[in-house]
Amino acid sequence: MTPLIEARALSKHYALGRGWLGSLLGIGTETLRAVDGIDLIMKPGEILALVGESGSGKTTTGKLITRQEQPSGGTLRFDGSDIADLSGAALKAYRRRVQMIFQNPFESLDPRHRVIHTVAEPLAIHGIGNARERRDRAEAALARVELPPARFAERYPADLSGGQLQRVSIARALVLEPKLIVADEPVSMLDVSVRSGVMNLMLALRDRTEVAYLYITHDLAVARYMSGRIAVMYLGAIVEEGPTEDLIARAGHPYTQLLVAAVPEHRPGARRRRIRLAGDAASVQVLPSGCRFHPRCPLATDLCKTTAPPKVSLGADRWSACHYAGDVVAREALTP
Repeated sequence: MTPLIEARALSKHYALGRGWLGSLLGIGTETLRAVDGIDLIMKPGEILALVGESGSGKTTTGKLITRQEQPSGGTLRFDGSDIADLSGAALKAYRRRVQMIFQNPFESLDPRHRVIHTVAEPLAIHGIGNARERRDRAEAALARVELPPARFAERYPADLSGGQLQRVSIARALVLEPKLIVADEPVSMLDVSVRSGVMNLMLALRDRTEVAYLYITHDLAVARYMSGRIAVMYLGAIVEEGPTEDLIARAGHPYTQLLVAAVPEHRPGARRRRIRLAGDAASVQVLPSGCRFHPRCPLATDLCKTTAPPKVSLGADRWSACHYAGDVVAREALTP
């Protein structure tokens, strides 16, 4: 089967100027390695969760895949075709097949436009149908996200709740019938009481339309609920990947163990083990040598400080970029 998305050594680096003083003294620029040589493969119709803390490069990865950003290096293929250097009409055609749902629906929807205009606008941009046909398709999209057109089509964003606004965003993404939706923290701005409704809606739509999701989140509990596979990202690199339940049950990377330990325990009286972090987080502007997690890792040795870890296989479709992945010592680093 041809992968839907195939990224190899994909990178996005930003040159950061040092201001007028740096220019005066002839000092060069720094490089921010937001995404630093990742490999990522998605199958048609699957849900892959990209997990990590703020600043890990998750959103930049999503922007590279939707081609809001131009890669600095590596290869990026969609359905077998190279998309890294698309421009003009070819890029516009690609964006019809790949859509994005943003984190904050209060900012991603134009407050001046009625809901029906917002949902139909992508069809007009891509020259699909006449005005009547576009409205019909927009109303059908609203119905699919459980917003009856008779009640919601003529409303403005200010008339809707956060959950309803995010459903409008989903309808807008679906109206073009894409093959992939990049969902960037789509429920993190919503009240807890409405999050499950939006997530269940997304899962139901995937079952009906076979659309794939790249689900970006910092919350491992959300990733577990939504995805069949997880990729863990830290300082611009993917450090572990595998089937969701297996990865959570036996995380092979200390950073993944940290994320697992941060998930609240739902069983009365039960306690999660905790990781003792050794130091502060590094910066993507000045990456540490060797393993990029070693300044914070309780297992770090001299090897970790000097040598980048390989991908260690932990089973079928499972790997971790840690010198000691799967070692029982990793378990001993956790304290009750």
